[in-house]
Amino acid sequence: AENSSERSSVLLCDEMTDLIIPSLKRYKKCGLIGTQVIPRKISFTETIYENVLILMVHVVLPEVSTDLLFTLNVPKDEVIDGTPSKEWFFEDYNDAKTYLSAFQRLLLTFEIKYWTLFR
Repeated sequence: AENSSERSSVLLCDEMTDLIIPSLKRYKKCGLIGTQVIPRKISFTETIYENVLILMVHVVLPEVSTDLLFTLNVPKDEVIDGTPSKEWFFEDYNDAKTYLSAFQRLLLTFEIKYWTLFR
């Protein structure tokens, strides 16, 4: 499927192997924080644009030839006067920290109990 985003910004993309998901500590991980402006049709002639905060962690599990991808997409307010999504993130950083914290809690509790699912 094609991504219809009109503006995308990567705010952070970094290796995070030792920082997150304690149950998968030894596996290679990469984290990403970004934003996009997504058009949404509300009628045949009218489109509004929404900011979306994107949180993502990619985990490589080589022993079972599998990758895990954790994502959280948070729709935000409509874009006013074409405000770039990157500016929205920094202006509303306290709100964004709430979502980062929730995503972090999810990752802290993640555990694979049945590795046979990957075989």
